[in-house]
Amino acid sequence: MKFPRRLNLNYAGTILIDEYLREIGELEKQAAPLREQRDQLNEESRKWIEKRNSFNVEIKRLRDEAFSYRDKRDALNKAVQELKTKRDQAKQELPEKRKLLDTFDERIQNLESKVTLNEGAAQKRFREIEWTIQTNSFSLAEEKRMIAEVKSLEIELVIYKEIGQQRKEASKLLSEIKRLQSMIDEYHSALSKLARESQECHERMLESLSKADPLTKEAGTAHQNFIEVKKKADDIHRTYSGLISRIREIELLIRQTDENVHREQIRKALESREKVSKQAQQKLQTGEKLTFEEFKLLIERGEV
Repeated sequence: MKFPRRLNLNYAGTILIDEYLREIGELEKQAAPLREQRDQLNEESRKWIEKRNSFNVEIKRLRDEAFSYRDKRDALNKAVQELKTKRDQAKQELPEKRKLLDTFDERIQNLESKVTLNEGAAQKRFREIEWTIQTNSFSLAEEKRMIAEVKSLEIELVIYKEIGQQRKEASKLLSEIKRLQSMIDEYHSALSKLARESQECHERMLESLSKADPLTKEAGTAHQNFIEVKKKADDIHRTYSGLISRIREIELLIRQTDENVHREQIRKALESREKVSKQAQQKLQTGEKLTFEEFKLLIERGEV
């Protein structure tokens, strides 16, 4: 850095300004490598921060991915629990209905034990006797026997009617049991599928998190390196700033010295003019001959 010098500086001022300029030169020599070091370190810290940010972007992507799998897993687990509840309800109903079906079977077996003919034969025999009674004449004893047989057949037919009703109810119950068993099988199949999907989501969540873990360490290392390098850069910058501040102080001192020297020159010039003016006035009073400069000065001051 160069500063213009006034040609009319006095010797002391010139020496002082030269010393200031030499000091500035030394300070600039010290500042130049510091500035270069600082800029290099700032560039290095910028690269570390970019690397850290790049890691953080990937970490966020992996974690968002993991949280997405977690949410899917939780939703699937909820669906699994709902299906389990329905399956368990169906399973609870099944033993009761099977027990009730056994009751119907026992009733049917008990009723069947009370009949001697099968239903078709009993109906045929009933119609035959009824027709015979209506179309023929019998002795009192034979009529009583036939009427007793009709009553017996009527009882068997009533029993068969009850057996039919019991079988109808049992058939409905069996259909309900089959429906429940089918529902249980469907629930089991759906549960198995959902459980597999949930496990897959869980494994993918863990996989994404496991990928994020080493990146988190890398991001931490990059951030730590950034802090260390930035601290070095800031320390150097403080030293550099101190040198620059000193240079600015010296520049101000140079300007002040230059101004002081200039004012001193003006003061001395004014004193000299005043001295010449007094001498010229004395010559003028005593009648001595004035020099051209003395005469010119008196005219400028309005004294002649």
